[in-house]
Amino acid sequence: MSGPPTHSVAEILAQSKESRLGLTRSLFRLYLVLIPACLVVCATNGYDGSVLNGLQAVASWKETFNRPRGALLGIISASYPLGAICSTPISAPISDRFGRRWCIAIGSAIMIAGVVIQTASNTMGVFIGGRVVVGFGITLALAAAPVLISELAHPRHRVLFTSLYNTSFYLGSLLAAWVTFGSYRMNSMWAWRLPTLLHALPALVQIIFVFFLDESPRWLLFKDRAEDAYAILVKHHADGNPHDPLDQAEFFEIDRTLRAEKEVAAWSGVGLVSYYLVKILNSIGVTTQREQTLINGALSTVNYATGLAAAIMTTKIGRRKMFIGGGVAMWLTFTSLAISIAVYNEQHSKPAGKSALGFIFIYYTGYNICLNPLLYLYPTEVLPFRLRATGLSILVFFNKAALFFNQFVNPIGMDDLGWKYYFVYVGWLLFEIAVFYFLFPETKGHTLENAAKVFEDDRGLKQDPEASASIDYATTGKEEELPKLNDSANLRKAESYYLLARRRIGLLGQSINASQCHFLSGVYLMYALRPVEAFQEFHQASVLYQIYLKLSHSSAKTTQVRKLEQRMYWSCFKSECEILFELPLPESGIADFEYPHLFPSPPEPVNVGSSSPMLDVFTTSPVSSSSLRATGNSTLQREHEQSWFYYLSEIALRRIGNRVLNSFYGGEHNLWENMDLQSMIDVGQEFVDLLSQWHNSLPELLTYDQHHLNNIPEEELPFMIRTRVLGIKTLIFRPFLFYAPHHPEQALQQPVIQPYVQQAVELSIHVIENSSVRHRHHGTWYTCRMSISAALSLLAASRTDIIRLPQDWELAVQLAIETLLYWEAEAPGDLRKARGILEDLLAQTVVSRGE
Repeated sequence: MSGPPTHSVAEILAQSKESRLGLTRSLFRLYLVLIPACLVVCATNGYDGSVLNGLQAVASWKETFNRPRGALLGIISASYPLGAICSTPISAPISDRFGRRWCIAIGSAIMIAGVVIQTASNTMGVFIGGRVVVGFGITLALAAAPVLISELAHPRHRVLFTSLYNTSFYLGSLLAAWVTFGSYRMNSMWAWRLPTLLHALPALVQIIFVFFLDESPRWLLFKDRAEDAYAILVKHHADGNPHDPLDQAEFFEIDRTLRAEKEVAAWSGVGLVSYYLVKILNSIGVTTQREQTLINGALSTVNYATGLAAAIMTTKIGRRKMFIGGGVAMWLTFTSLAISIAVYNEQHSKPAGKSALGFIFIYYTGYNICLNPLLYLYPTEVLPFRLRATGLSILVFFNKAALFFNQFVNPIGMDDLGWKYYFVYVGWLLFEIAVFYFLFPETKGHTLENAAKVFEDDRGLKQDPEASASIDYATTGKEEELPKLNDSANLRKAESYYLLARRRIGLLGQSINASQCHFLSGVYLMYALRPVEAFQEFHQASVLYQIYLKLSHSSAKTTQVRKLEQRMYWSCFKSECEILFELPLPESGIADFEYPHLFPSPPEPVNVGSSSPMLDVFTTSPVSSSSLRATGNSTLQREHEQSWFYYLSEIALRRIGNRVLNSFYGGEHNLWENMDLQSMIDVGQEFVDLLSQWHNSLPELLTYDQHHLNNIPEEELPFMIRTRVLGIKTLIFRPFLFYAPHHPEQALQQPVIQPYVQQAVELSIHVIENSSVRHRHHGTWYTCRMSISAALSLLAASRTDIIRLPQDWELAVQLAIETLLYWEAEAPGDLRKARGILEDLLAQTVVSRGE
C-alpha cells in the first residue's frame, strides 16, 4: 500500500457511480466459484427439511420402516439436528485454525458419508444413524460458509450474497420436493432411495468447488499473512490494481479491526410447517400422495422465489423493518392458519381447509422476509472477527437444538392436542416480535468491520482511570519518608518552561511543526506522569497531522519531509494506542491512516556493515546523512540506527503481546478460565518459545541477559525492551497462578503447572524490582501499573498453601509501595489510590496470618 486511505469503505462506496450489481471480470470469476462452493451449503439444510416431508408421502418408505408416527417420527426428524448439535463445539475451532475452506470441505465429506448410510439402510436404526452423521457434517459447513461469503464478497455485494445464502435453503427444498414428486410413482425401493441419495448432491458440489476458492483475507490477516490477504483483495476486488483506494481502505479497516478485536428462527413455527407439512395437510383434508407431493413442490418453488426477492430487499430496506414487519406478518398469518385448522377440524368446513392451505403459503412469505435472508447476514454483521466463527457455531447450535426439540415434540403435540398445539407458536411469535423491537439495532449501511461497533466499543481491555488500580490489581506496603518530586526545583522550572512554550503552539497553525510540538508536549506530560493530559496532546497532534496531510500536496515534498511525516505517523499512532489500552478515551482517527509504509524506513547503515544502495538512499530526519558525516556526528547517526532497530523489534514484540491477549484474555480478563488445562499449557509454552526466538533475532545493541533476571541492563533501549518482555511473560503465566489454588488436585497432577506458577511468582517480583528504578522515562506511568499488578499477584498467591512464595515476597510488595510513594505526588488520582489499596491488602494478609 502506497499511502493511507483518505476515505472509509462506506464513503468510497457512497461516492461510487458504479451499479450496486455491477461486476468486473475478476468479481465474476470469484462469484462463479463462490456460489457453488458456499451458497449451496444451505441447500443441504433445505433438502433435508423437504425430503423428509416427501418421504412421509411415499408408500415404499412407509412400508420399509413400518409407517413411523408420533414419537418415532419425531426421533427420525430430530436425529438430523441432534448430529448438528454434537459437532457444534468443534466447528468454530476448525474454522479458525485451519481456515474456512477446510471446514466446509470436511463438513461436506461427512455429509456425503451420512447420505450413503441412509440410502443403503434397511432398518430404522441405520437410517436414523445416517441422519445423525449428515447433521454432524452440516454444522461444520454452516459455521464456515456464511462467514467466508461475508469476508470474501465485495463490500458492494456482501449484503446481497449473505442474504442469498439462507435463501438457498429453498433451492435444496425445491430439488427435494420435485424429486419426491417425480419418484413416488416408482414401483421399487428407489422411490425413496433416489431422493435420499440426491441429498449428497449439494455437498458434492461444495467439495468440487471449494478448493478453487481463495481463503478469507480476514482469516489470513488474523494469521499474520498480510501480504497474502492484500493480494486476494487486489485480485478479486480491485481487478488486479494494487493502488485501488477502495481496496486499500478495505484492507486497512480489516487490519485495524483485527488489531483492536442469535438465534430465534427455529422457534418461529417454520419447523412445524416445513418438517410436518404432510400431517398438517392431512389435518385439513389433503390426503393423496399426488396432492401432498404436488403441494410440497409448489410450496418450495414459491419459497425460493420469495426468498430471492427478500434477499434483494436487504440491500434496500433496513434490518429492523424486515425483522419487525416480517415478524408481524408471520404472527398474523400463523394465527389465521391455526384458526382455519381449528374451524376445519371442529366444523369440517372445506372453505376453512382451503384458507388454511393459503395461509401456509402466505406465512412462508412473511418468514422469508423476516428471518430467511437475515438469519446469517445479521450475525456476520454484528460479530467482530474474533467471534464470527464462534458466533455462527453458536447460532447453528441453538438452531439445531431448537429443531431437535421441536421435531421431537411437534408430532407428539399434534397427535395429543391437535389444532390447539398451533397456539403455542402463536405466543412464541409475539415474544420474537418484542425481541426484534427492543434488542435488534439497525446495521444497514455499515461495513463488515464497522457494524459490530453498533453493539460494542472494540478498544479491547478497558479500565476506569480512577478505579483501575482497585479493579485490576492490588498490592500493599509501608510508607517511608521519600522526597516529593513535584516539590523539586528542577520540576518546577521544567513546568514553567513547558507552560511558556505551550502557549505559543497555537501560532504554528495547521503545520506539521504544530503536530510535532503537540506530540513533544505529550511526551513531556508522560514523563510527568500525567497520562490523560498527555493523551490530549497526542490526540491533538494526531488530528493536526491528519489535517496537514489532507491540505498538503505530495508532489511538493522533499524526501526529508516525507521521512518526517512517516516518523510522526508512527510516533502518534504508537503513543495513542498505548494509552487507549489502559484508559477508555476517544480515538483521534489516526488509526485510519497507514502512511507511508507498513514499517518505518531504515536509516543509513552504521553498525550493520552494509553498503547496499537500497539502504543508502534512505534518510531518517530533516538533518541529512551527508550533514552528519560532514560534522562527524557519528553518535547521532548511530542513535538513528539504534532507534530504528528498537522500533522494529518492538513492533514484533507487540504482535506477540497482542496474540497473548487474544489467546488468554480475548478482550476480557478471564477468557482462559474456560480453556482446558492442556490447551493452556500448550499455548503458554508456544508463547514462551516465541519470545525466545524473538530475542535470538535481536541485534546485539538491543539484547539483554534473558536467563538471569537480576541482571538489569544499564542501556535505555534494552531496559525498555526487557520491561515489555517481563510484562508479556506475566500475562502468559498469570492464568496458571490463578489456576493452581482453584484446582489444586489437577495442578498437582500436571508437573508443568508448578514451574509455570513459580515463574509467575518470580516474574512478579522481578517486575516490581524492574519498575523500582528511580529513572524518569516516557513509560514510568506504565511501569508503575505493572508494579501494582505484580504486587497483587503476590498477595493473591500468599492466601493459598499450594503456591510456594520466597521468603522475601513481602519485601517485594513493600518495594512496589515505595515505588508508588516515590511517584504518587505527580499522579495522586491513580498511584496514590493504588498505594492505599495495597497497604490495606498487605495489612489484611498480615492479620490473617496472626503476625
